[in-house]
Amino acid sequence: EAAPAHPLHISEETTNIMTALDWCANDTAGATLALRKDRGETQAIQLGDVIGEVGFYSNPVSDLTRPTLQTAGILVCATCNYCNSSGYSHPSEMIFRTTQHGVGTTIAEKMRLTHTGRLGINTINPHTFLHVHEDSPANAYLLVTNEKTGQASYGVVQSLGGIVHGLGTPLSDDTSTSSGTGNRTITNSLHDLSVGDKVNIPSGANNTFEIFTVSAINSIHQFVVDSDLTNAVTDVQVYKSNNYTASIVSGATVLDTVGGIGTGLKVIVTELQEGKPSKVSISDAGSNYSDGDYVKIVQSTDPAICDSCIQIKRTGADGFLMGIDGRQNAKIWNNEDRAIIFGANGCDRFRVSRTGAIGVGVVNSGIPSSLFVNTAGSGYSNGTTLNVATSGGNGS
Repeated sequence: EAAPAHPLHISEETTNIMTALDWCANDTAGATLALRKDRGETQAIQLGDVIGEVGFYSNPVSDLTRPTLQTAGILVCATCNYCNSSGYSHPSEMIFRTTQHGVGTTIAEKMRLTHTGRLGINTINPHTFLHVHEDSPANAYLLVTNEKTGQASYGVVQSLGGIVHGLGTPLSDDTSTSSGTGNRTITNSLHDLSVGDKVNIPSGANNTFEIFTVSAINSIHQFVVDSDLTNAVTDVQVYKSNNYTASIVSGATVLDTVGGIGTGLKVIVTELQEGKPSKVSISDAGSNYSDGDYVKIVQSTDPAICDSCIQIKRTGADGFLMGIDGRQNAKIWNNEDRAIIFGANGCDRFRVSRTGAIGVGVVNSGIPSSLFVNTAGSGYSNGTTLNVATSGGNGS
């Protein structure tokens, strides 16, 4: 060009500088490397035009006849027609492309950053600010690894802030593939769902995913979720939140924070061994200063029955009761006495006071000595209450 506008200006045209590679620098804006493109003469950029592209090319030593083999590239594509009324802005998307091993010269898009700031990996239409799409039968959509332990975790992040672990498996056996609103009925022959379990299904006009709850199961092993869908259900993910079978759990722990941490916290482990319905639950029954079960280990199919259980129960604001088989066998009391009490048959039998004194058969806080044994009123016949013996030395 006869009179370049910048210190470095490379252009294919002599009259229109909108098709060029520019480099410019000044004291206020620093240096800029700009790629510019038009549609010829004075025509503005249109939807779908590639505004600029950076390509990376190889020089294969074994085939010098192909010096233009592109291995990767970054390009910017217009997402709408240029319009002065939009404040001279021009929304665009940035696309990253690579050539996969073993596919010849085919270069394909792998990642896209949209004009709204959404990043899509292996998808050209990201539904969220980070959308990772797996187009193979693999269950992992988001894989997080730990170099120290070598373990990995994958899952789907809900919009409400909770995390639903991918303990279930994808379902593709939907029997109601037509669009329309109303409940969706999906085959349940292989997944052993229960009422209250969670499923992640497409919902909405843009095929976004939402977590729904199984509301009913019919006689032909189908489950129903209460949802209004405008799209066909073609890819359903099952994330069971309760009633796991032994084949699915394998010692897993489910953390359910519905309603926010502290308002609905539950940790449940169930069916640890086939045929032995063990259940460990930590729940928030009762408020901070009211009675309620806090930890309960139940050997029963019905958690309401405590005929074979160990439980720790809060009572009032000052103490905890520990019980076996529904009976209060021990107390940890944090009142003015600060005592640890063990009971049997409904009565206190052993007490350690706040001063460290030990009382056996003492039902009040007054222990007259460091070790006091009393059988009065205990219901047992008179006899030896304390026998201390020594061998080979002095004793009493």
